Amino acid sequence: AAETVDTARGELDAAINRLSEEAERFQARIGEVKDAGDTSWEAVKSGLAEAKAAHNRTIDKIKGAFAKLL
Repeated sequence: AAETVDTARGELDAAINRLSEEAERFQARIGEVKDAGDTSWEAVKSGLAEAKAAHNRTIDKIKGAFAKLL
């Protein structure tokens, strides 16, 4: 049981790190396009979609890690 908890904790930490990295990349993209027009707005929307997808993948991995515990 302790090994499973340690594995799940490691997976959770890795998922959180990936989400943080995605957020940093997204934040950098926002900084690059904040003063631009329609083309930049499309880039922002695309970045949001990418961040949301990364977030969803991360949440799924977290759920999977906790499901292994139960």
